[in-house]
Amino acid sequence: MPLAPEAVVLLVDDEVLIVRVLCRMLEHPTYTIIGGHTAAAALQAIEKLGRHARVLVTDYFLPDMLGDELERRALRHNPKLRTVYVSGHDLDGTELRDRFVSKPFHYKELRERILKEVQQALTDC
Repeated sequence: MPLAPEAVVLLVDDEVLIVRVLCRMLEHPTYTIIGGHTAAAALQAIEKLGRHARVLVTDYFLPDMLGDELERRALRHNPKLRTVYVSGHDLDGTELRDRFVSKPFHYKELRERILKEVQQALTDC
């Protein structure tokens, strides 16, 4: 897939080290990855990025907001934003199960999921 600098993936987790390490491990020429530690910071970034924010990868249980509320608010700024949830808690019994990656995960699994979502987002433009 060609380089798409307009595709930004926002990774949100309250664990600073996790964000730092995953941002490095999940780098890919198809997208730019930006890390954040709070839902509030993620919303500010999405507001600034506008349509360039293609995928939100968020821990479901953030200290300042649940992931589904973050997604609802983010969609106000970018209705085409795609969301992937990560959590150490079981979300399989919820409507989120199709957009959920369980912790612990192998970074390759998450990167493949992100690539799939970015490609879909770019196709939907």
